[in-house]
Amino acid sequence: MKQLLILLLISLGLIGSANANSIKGAFGYELGQVVKDAKIYGGNDPFSWFKSETDFKPKKPLPMIQNYQFSNSVISKRIFQIRGSSYLDLSEKPLPYFNCHSRLGNFGKLLKMLEAKYEDFVSIEVKEDKIEPLVHYYERYEFKDGNRKISLSCSDIKNGDYSLGLYYTDLKLRKKADEEEDQMIRNSTPDYDI
Repeated sequence: MKQLLILLLISLGLIGSANANSIKGAFGYELGQVVKDAKIYGGNDPFSWFKSETDFKPKKPLPMIQNYQFSNSVISKRIFQIRGSSYLDLSEKPLPYFNCHSRLGNFGKLLKMLEAKYEDFVSIEVKEDKIEPLVHYYERYEFKDGNRKISLSCSDIKNGDYSLGLYYTDLKLRKKADEEEDQMIRNSTPDYDI
């Protein structure tokens, strides 16, 4: 009986470790992936080397997401965040499927797709500000697995703007990226009189 109990505990431990970090990545990229030729964000900005963000187009884009980007650390070049976003100005022609309130809209569909792949997401924030004549609504859900998380947010203004954001983040790698950025700042010798 004692051996059976030990085997059961060991197998439960293996099941838990097999599911650890089920958040691998999205849109053809993995969190932690090294991308040596990642473009530096900022263009003519002299501090652009403090950030490394790259726009890309996935092979199978989601119909409700328009823009895709990943962020990686500036020294080790490891991806710490992958995101997809959409922004629409609906002031001319409001569309019902671009609605944070509607579980039948793009936000609700995307949330259902994510919950089918992972598990139930937790509501982190719901905010509604009524400032006549506008009503601003914001909603955010998260799924966490160890040091990785997925965040889905939606913001809309009645007869105004709509935005949808989907973020895959490795919190440990993000902290390391911040440390690398700090290191670059400390080691820099800009020609500024500060």
